[in-house]
Amino acid sequence: MIRCISYLTVALCIPLTAYAQMSDSATGRYTTFPISQDMEDLPDGTTIVNSYYHQAAFADKPGHPIDNTTANCVGLFRLNEDGSVASASGSCFSMSADGDQASFWWRATDGGTTSCPDLCGVWGYFAGTGKLAGITGEGTWTRAAVFADGSSVGKWTGSYKLP
Repeated sequence: MIRCISYLTVALCIPLTAYAQMSDSATGRYTTFPISQDMEDLPDGTTIVNSYYHQAAFADKPGHPIDNTTANCVGLFRLNEDGSVASASGSCFSMSADGDQASFWWRATDGGTTSCPDLCGVWGYFAGTGKLAGITGEGTWTRAAVFADGSSVGKWTGSYKLP
């Protein structure tokens, strides 16, 4: 069986830029670009994969802090023998063009089901710098497509709040 980064590019990177409000919610799209991965086959037939990738995020609201940002991400995946995702989680470190940063965790919660045909999950902020210091918030993500080179695209929803 061929396993590729396609199982690995799931993180919902919610990077942020300068903003005019203290809190807001939005929806948008994201795309990931693989950098590298380390794989280890386990005796039980599963595989552990550590994936490194870049991501860009775009919001449906012009000027929203999640719009037009990039991130560096890492994810840890456990794949079943058939290559399906048994579990996945990770974190991303995003940056705006102004240099403000927001960090968040992500976790897959569903996949290969009627309600989530590909892979879906949740995310939440855990740190920020500059204008994003003290950021909190959470949301959901749904991966929509995976390409042969391991890149992926998807949609996100979520909210943020700043002190």
